[in-house]
Amino acid sequence: MNVRHLIMKTALHEYEFLGIALLLNNCPKLKCLTIELSSEKVLLDYEPVLNFNRTRFWIENVQIYKCLISSLKVVEIKGFKGSENEILVLKYFITCGKKLKMMSIDILKDDGVGSSNGGNAESYRREKAEGLLKIRRASTRLEILIS
Repeated sequence: MNVRHLIMKTALHEYEFLGIALLLNNCPKLKCLTIELSSEKVLLDYEPVLNFNRTRFWIENVQIYKCLISSLKVVEIKGFKGSENEILVLKYFITCGKKLKMMSIDILKDDGVGSSNGGNAESYRREKAEGLLKIRRASTRLEILIS
């Protein structure tokens, strides 16, 4: 596909990982990826095509796609909650995006849901996002913005 800007509305559920990988594989000229996080829906009748370890998926089951090596410059994530799946996907982009210049993480503002550590949900999400700043980057020009 000749897509330059892809907007994905997703819950980043592990069942969606294969579809996300397929999109990345088929968009070799992708310059900007926007991930709009939606509330997670329970996929009651879904049976996975493949069984895989979700924590290892972005390390073992996918390659470094052409767009990550040659064209992807911007990754935006809107509605960041700090879930493990969100962290796994963003780590993949940080460690493999050789041309990335900017990653924008828009934290979901307080939605009335407390965090697992008993504190303020928004500060918990910010702490999770700031943890991404410590990851070794494939691109020396990558700037990570958290808002």
